[in-house]
Amino acid sequence: MQKPTTIGGQAVIEGVLMRNKDALAIAVRTEKGKIILKKEKIKGITKKYPFLAWPFLRGIVAFFQMLVIGIKALLYSTNVALGEEDEVLGFWEIAGLI
Repeated sequence: MQKPTTIGGQAVIEGVLMRNKDALAIAVRTEKGKIILKKEKIKGITKKYPFLAWPFLRGIVAFFQMLVIGIKALLYSTNVALGEEDEVLGFWEIAGLI
């Protein structure tokens, strides 16, 4: 019997973010049509603080962790989609928009 995979995602500017338990990938299309792929490992806070994995706290932690990951992914995708010569949006500008 195969173990089920848990993969989720969200749309970002001109791309998509896909995430599983240990890693995430962001694919973004540039102005010229090229697709840029960024991969990174996710460091779970529950490994450092095991009590945050308790049922009620786990949901709260997961919500805020995905909120931060989502904002960072939107920031990255916006910067890639705008190109190098255009003005690049910063973290606080994106947070203000959201």
